[in-house]
Amino acid sequence: MSFLEKYKQTKWHLGWVKFFNDLKPMTWLQRLEYIWMYYKEIMAIIALVGLAFALVVTVISHRMKEPLVSGMIVNLSVKQEGYNYMQTDYLEALAPGEKNKVVELDYTSFGSLEDAENGEINYNASMMLIARVTGQMLDYALLDKFAMEYYIGRDVYLDLREFFTEAELQELDAANRVIYLQVEETGDRWPVAIDISEIPFIKDNVTSKGPVYFILSGNVRNLEMCRNAWDRLHAWKSKPAA
Repeated sequence: MSFLEKYKQTKWHLGWVKFFNDLKPMTWLQRLEYIWMYYKEIMAIIALVGLAFALVVTVISHRMKEPLVSGMIVNLSVKQEGYNYMQTDYLEALAPGEKNKVVELDYTSFGSLEDAENGEINYNASMMLIARVTGQMLDYALLDKFAMEYYIGRDVYLDLREFFTEAELQELDAANRVIYLQVEETGDRWPVAIDISEIPFIKDNVTSKGPVYFILSGNVRNLEMCRNAWDRLHAWKSKPAA
């Protein structure tokens, strides 16, 4: 008996044959529902492996090119023009013609970890930002309210008193734009996020169901470059209405 004939009698091969035979009479929507119903655990594992692979690729990228500033978009939809403004166009503005440097702007999206069907996938997606902070591979992030509140208390935010002057924080606070973290051990309050929903860049480029926030990584590499990114967000000029 040849190797191919032996393989066709294995449980592995017979399982795949049954899988594809089951899918044949279904519509594409039915196929997706069938795969999710019976193979969601495997999909969760694949998502976790994918996250690990993405982190490895990021580490390799860091070694090959020097990141000038690294950002992340969480649970927000950003127009391509806005994405380019904060990534490729930004790199050209910082280091024209430079081939060995990069401006990073990654994306992740997740919902409730209590979701019976998607909880594990959401957890894996939420860990992307935490892993980047822990590995000192993230400087700032733009988040929706759900993500901003989820990460509070998980040691990922910088105390913004290290970034803004006292006068700047007072001005932002007077406009009710500052989100604070209550530190139970000391009773102190840390400013950790800024509501930037009303700035032109967000209004023109970002879709969100609620407020949009700016945060800095608690393991930030370069505060000067973060200030540059903050200023660039605010330097966006809206195009005149046609």
